Amino acid sequence: MKPRVLLAIMALVITLGSCKKSSEDKEPFNLANTEWRGEARMHERDFKPLTVLFKENHEVELIFVPVDAPGDKFTFHGTWGKADDSDELEFKFEKGLETVTSTATLTENNTKMDNGRFKVSSDEHNDAGSFKISRE
Repeated sequence: MKPRVLLAIMALVITLGSCKKSSEDKEPFNLANTEWRGEARMHERDFKPLTVLFKENHEVELIFVPVDAPGDKFTFHGTWGKADDSDELEFKFEKGLETVTSTATLTENNTKMDNGRFKVSSDEHNDAGSFKISRE
C-alpha cells in the first residue's frame, strides 16, 4: 500500500475514533415531567407516601401523607433546580412562614434520590428531616 493511502486511512480512523461519544458525554438528565415517590420524616413526623412531582418551568409539587393520619395530606408548591453537570438537586417550598430547602443526590442511573435532607429557614444549621424517593 502506498504511504499516502496509508496516512489517509490512519487519519480517517483517528478522526472517527475521536468523534465517538464517551460515557462521560451523556445527555443531562431532565427532571421535568417526572413523578417520584417514597417516604419522609420531618419535624419528628413520618410521611408515607411522599410524592414529588417535578414540572415544567422548574415548578415542583410535594404531597405529604402522614402515617399517623392518612386521611390528611399536605400539598406544597415550590421550585426546583439542578445543574446539568451535577447529580445534586435542590427544591424549595413555603411551609407557613418558613422556607423549606430540600437537597438530594440522584443515584442508580437517575432512578433514585438519596441523602435527601430538609432544612427550614428558621434553623438552617440543623436538618428538619430527611427523605428517600424513587422515580415512578
